[in-house]
Amino acid sequence: MYYNDWSYCKAIEFKKFHYYKCKNIPLLELYLYSNSGLLKAITNYNGKSNFTNYAKLYVKGELHKGLTELYPICSISKKE
Repeated sequence: MYYNDWSYCKAIEFKKFHYYKCKNIPLLELYLYSNSGLLKAITNYNGKSNFTNYAKLYVKGELHKGLTELYPICSISKKE
């Protein structure tokens, strides 16, 4: 529960950084992807490094995954 606000802030930062791509994506959707990355980081954390730096990679990856799913750049499917 401690890192929920942190993941929300990361979603806000991501939306501000990618303003043009994310202007039609609600912040709540990005927050859900951010929380998904946080949960993956919590389950895979081994305790050998700083958790914030470790979780940042997972959260950023899930946000980019969400951006790919919610705002496709081209008409070709992502599988191709």
